[in-house]
Amino acid sequence: AVNEDGEVVLAAVNLELEDLLSAVPDTLTVDEVAELTGYHRRTILRYVQRKYIYAVNIMGKYYISKHSIINYLATDKAFRNTQKSEWYEGIVELYSNKV
Repeated sequence: AVNEDGEVVLAAVNLELEDLLSAVPDTLTVDEVAELTGYHRRTILRYVQRKYIYAVNIMGKYYISKHSIINYLATDKAFRNTQKSEWYEGIVELYSNKV
């Protein structure tokens, strides 16, 4: 994704997410990711099923790495998603204006 001047915004979003989530544990459950990002847990499960976010299923429970979340949210696919969570929309908007 690019801003009006054609500059890449996704790398900046990636760095912002790394910074914002630095205190978050490296591995999270679906419910924890949903709470953190503002997306519904069904949305997170759909992202896992579509392999947008990598997760490990242990005894029926998905565990998602923080870096997988960051990597997805810093992609053009996530950036172009018209149904962003309020939390993610705020990050994208903030960084689109900074760059």
